Amino acid sequence: MSGMHAGRGGGPARVRSVVAWRSARRSDPPPAGLFGGSGRLARGHRRFETGLFALGRLPADAAGAIALRAAAGLGDPRLFEYWARRPHGLPAPVVARLRAGGAAPWPPRVAALLDAVRDLRAHRMIGEGTWRRLAAFLDDGLIVELCMIAGHVEATAMLLGATEAGDAGAAPVPSTAGQPFPDVEAGPSSPLPVGRRVVAHARRDGVLPVARIAGRSIGARRMALFDLLDRSPGAFWPWTTLWTAVVAGGGLAPADVERAVLRTGWCCGSSYEWQHHTATSVASGLTGADLERLAVGPDASGWDARERALLRAVDELCAARALTADTREALADFLDERQRAALVLLVGTYAMLAMVLNSFGVRDKDPSAWERAPVPIGRARRR
Repeated sequence: MSGMHAGRGGGPARVRSVVAWRSARRSDPPPAGLFGGSGRLARGHRRFETGLFALGRLPADAAGAIALRAAAGLGDPRLFEYWARRPHGLPAPVVARLRAGGAAPWPPRVAALLDAVRDLRAHRMIGEGTWRRLAAFLDDGLIVELCMIAGHVEATAMLLGATEAGDAGAAPVPSTAGQPFPDVEAGPSSPLPVGRRVVAHARRDGVLPVARIAGRSIGARRMALFDLLDRSPGAFWPWTTLWTAVVAGGGLAPADVERAVLRTGWCCGSSYEWQHHTATSVASGLTGADLERLAVGPDASGWDARERALLRAVDELCAARALTADTREALADFLDERQRAALVLLVGTYAMLAMVLNSFGVRDKDPSAWERAPVPIGRARRR
């Protein structure tokens, strides 16, 4: 993993990577029942996973190490075994060390990657000290991929922890998102980096066409999230297939989607997600009173039983990547199996995005306000 800044190459190597991941996913799929019988949700999850790992620029062994450490930290042996069987190319002794966790004597770059996974699991952002170490050898697109890999593993853990079969796994690992983090200032609902950690995107004059179009829909020059994710096209386009499958193919009502996304943003400390979806939620019928209650959570007065069950599920997934038996039973009274799977994937997807947004210090919808101090990282710096 010493050359992880070098990327994965293109042409035949990329084709071989895609074929290997597709073959692995076909022959060794996730446990049955995770997607509520929905082929569309399963395909969206599969295509995102294949695209992220096969088309991203992080080398396969570095991406595999990130996924394996994320899975080990979440404590479910089935999750770790699933990722151990993926085509990451890591030798068995390295896989064993990643499973064991702890402060193994890793090379400095590998240690920085694994510390970033630890930060993301605990706080859903990369801390300042870890960020400075990563920025010495990763550009911002590679850090986007790192965050999305860790987030995808967590989303898969949520799927496992939301089913009855999930009870066979290890005890849920609680998140400390929202608690004090070294070297950061406190935001409205959780700490964020003191300074924004990105510079203006240079490609296409800093504006991906889809980011510009999406921005116009919310009255902005471009959508900051899309502009940020475009720094890793190999991750951006597979993510759009997952998002479309979950939002358009999961059968959830628009108001339920907005409630779940807003509460996820609040629980994960994503100022951007909260601000953006307070604006878009109006079209789904949410009111100012709803937003005030969403900031309080499922125990706020005014929710009906269905809304309270949905928000309780969001809080449990964000806090422990699992659902209690009582919450599963409550959801089953109002949502069918496909809708419940879609809700879990929706929370997992936006928790993953919160990792990216929080780590880059994105607080608002205006990317023209982005700054990076003291050192820009738009291009990888090599030692």
